[in-house]
Amino acid sequence: MTVRFRLEPIRDRVVPVSEKVAINDWTTAIPTPGHTPGHTVYDVRSGTGHLLAWGDTVHTS
Repeated sequence: MTVRFRLEPIRDRVVPVSEKVAINDWTTAIPTPGHTPGHTVYDVRSGTGHLLAWGDTVHTS
């Protein structure tokens, strides 16, 4: 199965990014291309801290 097929149920909510994009005042989406198409890291900041959130999606058929 292709990625396109697996994303079909949420297609209207998917927003691909090709450069850093501010989601709100404290969160930035950062594309991190590699072995997973569309891989993205989220940089979340506050007045006292900083968090990088990332993950991979694994599909099996």
